[in-house]
Amino acid sequence: MRTMSSTCRRERRGVSTTLGTMIFIGILFTTVIPMMLVMKQADTIYTQKVHEMEVMDQECAKEDVKVYSYPVDEHGTDVKVSVENTGVVPIKVVRVWINDDNYSQSTTIAASETKILGPFSVELVEGTSYKIKIATERGNNFYSHSGSLYYSDGTWFASSLGICVYILNSGGKYKITVTNGTWSENYTSSGTEHDDIIVTFEVVTPTNYYITVKKKVGGSYVCLPNMPYAVVFQWPDGPPIIYVIVNGDEL
Repeated sequence: MRTMSSTCRRERRGVSTTLGTMIFIGILFTTVIPMMLVMKQADTIYTQKVHEMEVMDQECAKEDVKVYSYPVDEHGTDVKVSVENTGVVPIKVVRVWINDDNYSQSTTIAASETKILGPFSVELVEGTSYKIKIATERGNNFYSHSGSLYYSDGTWFASSLGICVYILNSGGKYKITVTNGTWSENYTSSGTEHDDIIVTFEVVTPTNYYITVKKKVGGSYVCLPNMPYAVVFQWPDGPPIIYVIVNGDEL
């Protein structure tokens, strides 16, 4: 009798151990493992978000835009904004600001593409400057390269009119001449330049100009190809600053 009772107790203990193990495994599969899977999924989502933010920051830093603002008519109330995407990634313009007034946009501009936004109607106030900028979807703000527009005596004025000459250069000495026939201005390198050269000439009259770029070769200056280069201002129907890019290494 004693032997049978001991055997039964051992069997009951064995059954209890098996049931306990099965209950533990059930709890493990129904609570712990799903929780671990959820935590792992949360970590994966967090890692993906961090990566997306890093990519967005990188793309944000790659945005490079030139903005020009100009009135549709010298005496009118409408303003247009020219946006040139000089960066390597597409941009999306989501807002245009003219002082404290903003205009919603949804304009995508590919790399190396230029688009004209507007016209935007402006409430004109005598003697007021109008500062213009754009906002992109990535959070960048770009102000007008041409500066503020100024309205006085029923007429629009630009902060300045100018010609920016950009010489692609790996080494050389240059002379630049800007003239409209009755006016001229010159620039001469003080020595041999080893970087690209950027020179801006401020002009007064929105008329036709001619740019001549010469590079020193031996003991004399030689014109670069396609000189003189003609520039036609269309202000106020076009940007007040015109960029001229020439390759100094063509000689």
